[in-house]
Amino acid sequence: MQDAITTSSNDPCVACRRRALTLFGARRGYRYYRCGGCGTLQLVPMPDPEALRRDYAEGYARADHWQQGPGLRNAAVRGQSQALVDALTRNGIRSNLLEVGSGWGALLDLMREHGIDCEGVEPSCEMRAHCVTQGHTVHAGTLETLDAPLRYDAVVFSSVFEHLVEHERCLEASRALLAPNGFLISLQPTALFPTFAATVIRFGMRRLPLPQLHHVLCPPWHTVIFSIDGMSALLGRHGFRLHAVHIAPQQRDAGLTGIAQRVLERVNRVGWRVAGVRWPLAVGHVFEFQKVDDTTPTQEGSEI
Repeated sequence: MQDAITTSSNDPCVACRRRALTLFGARRGYRYYRCGGCGTLQLVPMPDPEALRRDYAEGYARADHWQQGPGLRNAAVRGQSQALVDALTRNGIRSNLLEVGSGWGALLDLMREHGIDCEGVEPSCEMRAHCVTQGHTVHAGTLETLDAPLRYDAVVFSSVFEHLVEHERCLEASRALLAPNGFLISLQPTALFPTFAATVIRFGMRRLPLPQLHHVLCPPWHTVIFSIDGMSALLGRHGFRLHAVHIAPQQRDAGLTGIAQRVLERVNRVGWRVAGVRWPLAVGHVFEFQKVDDTTPTQEGSEI
């Protein structure tokens, strides 16, 4: 194991494409590597896309990845869903939306409450069936397989981007489905928190297994935990400009976990005033990217 700890990977970083990956740690037989350039964490090797697609379609709803069933899950992420609704509202978007990876329909439910017209696409057969029974339009499959006759004003990812394997295909499909100047909005865990927390918990010893950190480091489902800089680099290469980034609210569970989440949120309110979106205890962020014309150079927004 000592040799593996000191070995760098020759794979390029999914985000910034630098070949600067070093082993960050192992969990459940999978290894996360950290990019020395942008700080993104990624699995090496990445899971097989076809095998993972089958797992999502057939067993993800019962994979013990998060809360079992729609009731608990949707209640826990209501605050995060509201943050996405707020992002859409800030940009004047209230119709012609597509949610990628609708899950049990938490965001679709909340959008309907706010009078926002949105449809979804979901690979899990069980989760999609539940959404359909709730009256939502949810397509089967993935963004890349979606045969949509129209263009959308926004494509929304709610805790989905960390699950992707074929990022190039996903972003190409997103651009093709978006109307001119449309938005790609994503709420997701980011690399600051697991990098800081896992280092502290393991006292800097990479030989120790990585902690789960409340399902942030959760292979094989979570393939890449992007940094803020990594997300900007990746989407910039695919014709998106970073319009804004905000710290995301935490999900709210029941019991002792929920109490700990509320305590951390109070601590974070102080930290955010000092360090802004780069405060290391912020578990995730909301990214607002805008599609740009192919002739317009992409650049980072001013709200980082």
